[in-house]
Amino acid sequence: MFASGTYDFTPEQITHERKLVILDIPVLQYGRETSRLMQILVKLVCQRQWLSHAYKPGCCNGAVLVQDEFQMLMSRFENHFVQVCRGSAIVPIFATQTILNLAEEMGEQQPGPKSKAFLNNLSIKIAHNSAGCPDTCTCLADTIGRAYRYIDGFNVGEGDGGHTHRGISGQKQLVHIVEPIEFTRLMAPDGQNPYAEAIVYLGGKSFNVTKTENNPHGRNYVKVTFSRDI
Repeated sequence: MFASGTYDFTPEQITHERKLVILDIPVLQYGRETSRLMQILVKLVCQRQWLSHAYKPGCCNGAVLVQDEFQMLMSRFENHFVQVCRGSAIVPIFATQTILNLAEEMGEQQPGPKSKAFLNNLSIKIAHNSAGCPDTCTCLADTIGRAYRYIDGFNVGEGDGGHTHRGISGQKQLVHIVEPIEFTRLMAPDGQNPYAEAIVYLGGKSFNVTKTENNPHGRNYVKVTFSRDI
């Protein structure tokens, strides 16, 4: 694959000639480390070459780098790449199951500064059902943010003479805008249902569809439905 001369494409062909390159190197066939090494070799060559190109509008088509189970394909170059790839018209798409997968590859037992710093460079986050990982749900809820809300309270007591008194109170507290439990309730596809719900977060901006007369600024998140049949 790497020395026979059969695979003779260049990174420039992807950005300038709209070539599509698919790395079909299964982990179960080649082994985890061998499969990881071969895919990272190709990815690093493309990443470094793309960043060396000074993009100007109209000079090329750019490229999309898609990585499924991306925690297995991370390198030390990854964090730098996501910080500067926009200047070379490269869009990275990373897919993983939980934030703990990323933390482990970053050498952290729990999601810490390294994991969060990497995720902060990804302005769009698409969250599907995360019922199996409370850490992922909490991280996603923290990303969307918190706001002050009135929390209702109700109390009942008995005073002198057997008289019962009741009271209703409200206290303003800083709580999640979207509670972590909401990410466990997102619809997941199955054999009969092809649809999957997701909450999409857009960093630094708001979705036009969420802007209303009562909320002209809109929200930085929106719930959408994807279909695997389309």
